[in-house]
Amino acid sequence: KDSFEFLTDSWGGLLPTGAGGLRLMPSEPADACSPLTNQVQGMVCLTMRGGCDFGTKVLNAQDAGASMVLVANSNHGALQRIGATSDQLEDIRVSGGMITQASSEALREAMMTSSEPLRVSMEADVGQSGPWLELVLWEWPEGEQELRASARKLKRKHVASMERVEWIEAEMLRRIDELAGKKEEL
Repeated sequence: KDSFEFLTDSWGGLLPTGAGGLRLMPSEPADACSPLTNQVQGMVCLTMRGGCDFGTKVLNAQDAGASMVLVANSNHGALQRIGATSDQLEDIRVSGGMITQASSEALREAMMTSSEPLRVSMEADVGQSGPWLELVLWEWPEGEQELRASARKLKRKHVASMERVEWIEAEMLRRIDELAGKKEEL
């Protein structure tokens, strides 16, 4: 039984409950930017980030009967709360959330290899948004050695979350590559 971090929506939707969890179903189309063509009635709908705003994704999944919408981050960026426009908020009646790209890949792999439908239970941890916010707002140093030292410090602090540790490593490497590119330009 694996667990994954997620951040809930900004509109405060209640997380769905159900004995044994709810069935997880990927949206078709994968980005949920147009009406869904598959059955998600009473399920947690997994959709990909990008192509349209979060509110459109949630409304399309809601119209297809989803109980909740999980948006999979499309890159190795930090988690963020998904939001919607004020007009969309008037119509949204389901909860939403965002999971990391790595979590999405693991869930999709589990769905492909399981002989049974994959079921998920959503349990809110109000303490998750703070650590992700800290990572998003972290002031990374400019030099490679300083970047590595800063990443080590962050990884020690976030050791309880493999998802955050992996994000820190990826962000450090991205920034080192960016520094190398700047040096080549000179």
